[in-house]
Amino acid sequence: MKTKTLKQVLIGFFIALIFLQGLVTDTFAENQEDDKVTLYFFWGEGCPHCIAQKPFLEELQDRYPSIEVKEFEVYNDKENSELFTEVAEAYGFKPQGVPTTFVGDDYFAGYSESIGEKIE
Repeated sequence: MKTKTLKQVLIGFFIALIFLQGLVTDTFAENQEDDKVTLYFFWGEGCPHCIAQKPFLEELQDRYPSIEVKEFEVYNDKENSELFTEVAEAYGFKPQGVPTTFVGDDYFAGYSESIGEKIE
């Protein structure tokens, strides 16, 4: 009888160990997702400042793989333009033009080397 009980305890222990390993792995994966930074880039086709910012964003993504850039062209896409207005208002300002970049609690209107440094 004791051998059967010991086997049951050991089996229960190993099942719990497997369950806990999966739980730890899932928690680690969730934390990895939390480390991801999403940058929202509103731009317009033909805008020279927007064109200048695009290579900067690509380099930024290469240097920091945890950065995800979501782009929204606003000149030719009415939905993106409306989204831009809504996001800007949520940040407490009226959108004046593009490029405008939102990351975390900050936003950056326009693009220059110094703005790129601030974004980074």
